[in-house]
Amino acid sequence: MTFYKTYREIISGYQNNQKSRFDHEYYLYAIYRYLSFPLTAFLIKLKFTADTVTIFRSVTLLICFGLILLGQYTYMVTGALVFLFAYILDFVDGNIARFNNTSNYYGKFIDGLVDSFVCGLFIFSTIGNIRSGHTLFSIRTEMFMGVTTAFASLWIQYFRIRVAYFVNQSQTHSAPNHEMPSKPKAWWHKTMAYFYSMTKQLSVSTPIALIILCPLNLLSVFNAVFFAIYLPMALGEGAMTIWNLKNTLRIEREY
Repeated sequence: MTFYKTYREIISGYQNNQKSRFDHEYYLYAIYRYLSFPLTAFLIKLKFTADTVTIFRSVTLLICFGLILLGQYTYMVTGALVFLFAYILDFVDGNIARFNNTSNYYGKFIDGLVDSFVCGLFIFSTIGNIRSGHTLFSIRTEMFMGVTTAFASLWIQYFRIRVAYFVNQSQTHSAPNHEMPSKPKAWWHKTMAYFYSMTKQLSVSTPIALIILCPLNLLSVFNAVFFAIYLPMALGEGAMTIWNLKNTLRIEREY
């Protein structure tokens, strides 16, 4: 199969897959996805598997962090570009798995592990920015924002895993045909959900924000912006999920 035919088949498969509908929830995902198609076709021609790409992405992220950590302008800008490349690779491994019909839970598992590396960006970008001497805030404030943002990002992933586990357990031990009574959502819940949706949209702009702000020596702004995104996002997701699952998990414990 030629490169062009492979490329067209990847796009066709994407358009007929539920991923295309999921990407509409995150406007930038559609851009990242289409940027990933040529690279996907190229790596398929080189016989790359989805798992190989995932491992390659982990190495790419480590290279990115190392370059940014150096604190020198050229290296930091290069690191920002490498991060964008690594971010696109996150779409490539899934594309390859669907193209080769090799999607499985092991691949999803290791992909999720590599996703957790991304939180390190906020710590390494903070340290690199401090070393470069272009901080806009005190060193203590810079470190607080970087560490808090990284922790919030990692906590979101951990929280989702815990929720998935307990929901699965509750469904396993639930009574057959047991249905939860629906309740109208309060105005504050709808407001919170809307705000949370906005923060999720902004959170996927990380690579674009990095390649714009890093060359301008504005990593302090980068970290401040994502501190303002991830902290409310972590708190909001926790509060909404606990509220939504509260009655479900309590009822399931009765059986």
